[in-house]
Parts: sequence; structure tokens; C-alpha cells
Amino acid sequence: MSAHGQRHIGVIGAGAMGLPIAARLHASGARVLVADPFPAALERVRDAGMTGTADPADAAACELVVVMVAAPAQLLSLLEAGPFEQGSAVRTAVVTATVGPLAIREFAERLAERGIDVLDAPVTGGVAGARDGTLTLMGAGGEAAIAHATSALAPVGSVRAVGTRPGDGQSVKLVNNLLSSVHAVAASEALRFARALDLDPMAIHPLLTSGAANSWMVGDRYPRMAQPRDEREFNTATAIFAKDTSLIGDTAQALGTAVPMLELARHVFQQAVQLGWEREDDSCIADLPTSATAAATL
Repeated sequence: MSAHGQRHIGVIGAGAMGLPIAARLHASGARVLVADPFPAALERVRDAGMTGTADPADAAACELVVVMVAAPAQLLSLLEAGPFEQGSAVRTAVVTATVGPLAIREFAERLAERGIDVLDAPVTGGVAGARDGTLTLMGAGGEAAIAHATSALAPVGSVRAVGTRPGDGQSVKLVNNLLSSVHAVAASEALRFARALDLDPMAIHPLLTSGAANSWMVGDRYPRMAQPRDEREFNTATAIFAKDTSLIGDTAQALGTAVPMLELARHVFQQAVQLGWEREDDSCIADLPTSATAAATL
């Protein structure tokens, strides 16, 4: 904290998740610095009343840095061009992005050599959770890192300890995302099937959510999938599921374990991206042509 008791927090990545996370911290009274290489993102940061920079190294003066980048390579690039050099004021780096266990372990090992704690804390709850401060952070790391993040990031959500080793959080998140992606595709398939049977998808929704057919995706995504495409509220970009399903598939292959349902889901999200829908809400998979989804079963 500063001499006046105000937390100084850096957020690297001002995308769909990073920006509302930063805004929650800013609204709580923290002094927030947001780093993002894109001018449009920095403009949104400044419009929200926060300080923005294109150089993540500027966050070296912060006590805690939240990392919400898109890919493992971006995380590892911060080892050389980020705020974590020797002499940095950073005590804890909290990686809230989904980057896989291998990348986070390398990142944590390198920062440990510099005296910086790493909390592996991928999030679940989506954009709405980030905006409302109800995210769940799947925290894996030492007691000091968990305690620091739990206190500093309380405006963002709750830290659920899932392990003591960086990498455990990412592993839990990959399991979480495997189920989420398969359930989302199943919900879209059920919606199309209901329409083919000449049923009103929303008329049967209360029944679906009251029994064994229910899942979080049936409760959350299915109603959006049932809406006209131009009336849907944006929550999570299709590109996120396309990226995460690829990460899960690649990790499973490296481990020698089969994930056939995941591979079907990966194909569906990739089809949506190939149609140019990567920036649309992921409920758009319900609008894929039947031929595109049928190809996933071949």
C-alpha cells in the first residue's frame, strides 16, 4: 500500500475481462494502472477515469499486478519486458488468464528467483461476473500470495484455494472449461433439436432447468441462444472458447489422454471463428449451419 493506505495495483490487459476487473478495483478506491498495447483499449481505460499505459513495465511501481492476457506467449513475454525485473516494487503477480499449467509454472519459477510471489488464479464467471464483482478466482500458490490476493482483489470476487502449486489453478480451469464448452455446444444442439420438433425452446426451458438436463449453460446460454441474434446481450467472445478449447486439446494430447467430446466442441467453436464470428457472443454457435456442426461428428 501507499503511505496513505491506498493500494497500488497494476492490471495488464484491458480486454473484455481486464477492463471491468480494473474498473472494479478503481471504484473500490485503489490506485490502478492499466497496461495494454492497443490505443483503442487505452482510450476506454482513460474514459473510465483510470491511468493507462502501453508499456507493462510501468507497473513495476505497483504492489500487486493482475495479468489478464490472451495467450501463454504473452504471459512469458512479461518476464523480459514487464514489471517484474529485480528491484520492482511488485510483491505478488496474480495471473487470472487461462494460459495452461506449463506456462504458469515457468512464469512462477522465474519470478520466484526475483522474490515475487505468483498466484495462479484463472477466473470463472464471465464478463458479467467481472463487471459485478462476483468472479471466482481458482487460486493456487503459497499462503502469502493467496492472502495478498484475497485482500486486494475482494472487489473483483472471491479467491477459492485449489492448490499450493502454481499450475493447479490452471489445471482446474481447464477441467472447468472442458465441461463448460461441451455443455454450451450441447445446449445449442438441444435448442436446434427442439425447433426441429416444432417446440418453443423457451416454453420448455423451465422444464429443462428443473431436472437432470440442467447445467449452468442451459440456465445461462440457452435463453440467449433462443433470442434473435441481433438482440442478444454480449457476454463472452466466441474467440475465448475457441482459444480455450484448443489449449485443452493440446494439453490433453501432450498428456496422452483422450478428450473426444472436447474435440467436437473445439470444432464447433472453430467453425464459428472461421465464419468471422470471433467477436460475437459465444451463444452464436446456435446459429451455425447444420452442415458445419454435423461435420464435427465425422
